[in-house]
Amino acid sequence: MDLFIPLAITDYLNAAWFFDWFVNNASYLFVFIFMVIESSFIPFPSEVVVPPAAYLAMQRGDMNIFAVVAVATAGALVGALINYVLSLLIGRPIVYA
Repeated sequence: MDLFIPLAITDYLNAAWFFDWFVNNASYLFVFIFMVIESSFIPFPSEVVVPPAAYLAMQRGDMNIFAVVAVATAGALVGALINYVLSLLIGRPIVYA
């Protein structure tokens, strides 16, 4: 499982490379982390994460589709809670300053 293969920066921005990397290294942890990123303030589309994971669940049987949905939902909730806590702690002082 080579997570960090030295490539040019343009190779990392290539959607086909990301899909191939995700298919070869997919796990529930990756789905959770990418969904937390998607639901936080970083603009990252969930369409890049969930469809490949669903493909792996349905075609290859590496993952369970119900677990993918549960983990993606949990990641989205955690990302939203991170945004909520940050806005509660940092947002009010900025607005009232």
